Amino acid sequence: WGDIATISRDTMRLGYLRTKKRALAFSWFERHLKGTQSFMPLGGADSVICVGKAGDASLGTLPDLATVKAFRLDGSMGVNLHPGTWHWTPFPVGDAADFIILVREAVVDDDLHFIDLEARMNTRIEITL
Repeated sequence: WGDIATISRDTMRLGYLRTKKRALAFSWFERHLKGTQSFMPLGGADSVICVGKAGDASLGTLPDLATVKAFRLDGSMGVNLHPGTWHWTPFPVGDAADFIILVREAVVDDDLHFIDLEARMNTRIEITL
């Protein structure tokens, strides 16, 4: 592919995710520095995903809260997160939203970085529709 594309040679894994209705608020973020993560909706349900800019890839780095944005997804197309993007599990607008997720197979073993926003930054994020 040379100069036109980069192809990952990592083994990938598909998973099924059913998100359940809950308050539009959270105090945890996660990120994956070694690879992307894709959320592909099933069934067309609306949902909301909250993300923050990847920023510094150093372990222990805190997210820049000024970059945090919530996006409403209409269930007609998927989302692929850039490596290092801070995110949390999508919130269904209705009772539930189903997704196929695509991640590196080893993500749980070597690339799952969580941060407790309340403990580390005295912050809880609330989303208003």
